[in-house]
Amino acid sequence: MTDIVVKTGLIDHAAFERLLISVLPDEAAEIDDDDRSLHMEMSALARATCRAIEKGDEHSIRRHFEFIDSVLSNATSDVENAVHVSYWRTFFLAKRRPRF
Repeated sequence: MTDIVVKTGLIDHAAFERLLISVLPDEAAEIDDDDRSLHMEMSALARATCRAIEKGDEHSIRRHFEFIDSVLSNATSDVENAVHVSYWRTFFLAKRRPRF
């Protein structure tokens, strides 16, 4: 069996949830308990960011992007994957909307 070295201080799923609740509590509160998977949570945050973009809410947009940037800069591979697949992908799918 191969030994796995675990880096401390990286943002895993549990750390992402804690950060989301502490930094963006309103957005975290919108996530249904049935949707408590990393990709579903990331998609819910992306939808909240899309709503902020559509409303022109620059303060929320900045907070969301700064949050994602801070998470991504120290993420485990599964969290990094969820950011790319379930967060950023939402924006590529929404790029035809006028505000995007």
